[in-house]
Amino acid sequence: GTLVARLNVGGKHVHIVEVQRRSRTKKEGAGNLKDSEESFKGLVFVLDDQADIDVWLRDLLSQMRYVRGIVKKLVGMCPGMADVFNHAPASDEQVPCEAALLNALGKMGIKA
Repeated sequence: GTLVARLNVGGKHVHIVEVQRRSRTKKEGAGNLKDSEESFKGLVFVLDDQADIDVWLRDLLSQMRYVRGIVKKLVGMCPGMADVFNHAPASDEQVPCEAALLNALGKMGIKA
């Protein structure tokens, strides 16, 4: 599954796309098993023409299956400005995923 969010920030429509991650088990350095999840980056974009959103999302979601969720491979297809962002949490986060959101917005030139 995917999550698509649209934020209106400073008169710009910024879209964020997240891919649902599957649970998995990961080996730690000592050989112990740890519960984890797949590590995908998120995609953030601003379209040149907001009217293109339906066509672009349909193409994006269709192509995502061929790249197995690696959205970095699709950035160049975007009819506008697009980039990927990490989900690294910050130690001083007040709200879960705050750092990831600020990172995504920063990629579109929006500073908090």
